[in-house]
Amino acid sequence: MSQTTFSGPVKSDNGFIGAFDFPTSSVNVTNLTASGTITGGTGGYKGATGQALITILTATAVLDFPPIPTLTGAELTISVPGAGVGQAVALGVPASELAGLTFLGYVSAAGTVTVRCENASAGSVDPLSGTYRAVVFNVV
Repeated sequence: MSQTTFSGPVKSDNGFIGAFDFPTSSVNVTNLTASGTITGGTGGYKGATGQALITILTATAVLDFPPIPTLTGAELTISVPGAGVGQAVALGVPASELAGLTFLGYVSAAGTVTVRCENASAGSVDPLSGTYRAVVFNVV
């Protein structure tokens, strides 16, 4: 595990400190409000006193959306143990998805990420079945 130590304040007057680059682990972290030592590792980052700053959870699932009529959407879920309602979600979708589709994700219940597929095209679309990834961020 790599460790980077900062001397002096790491939080500006407006609470924004910019981006930190951990070259040895290829991880970029933005907007931390901790001071002292920030330790990167599997599953999260810790501040000077050992408190968790960011916890990252991820899971994949094969999703097969039904045909979606124009200007409507459909939802399916991915189980992400430890995810909590209100936490930020990023999605990884198959590269082969069709034009006119938009995907969004949110934690709909403890341990469950709902993936919504919206069809903004002029006709009905049947999204391809594929592996989707949900990444959940809990920032303290």
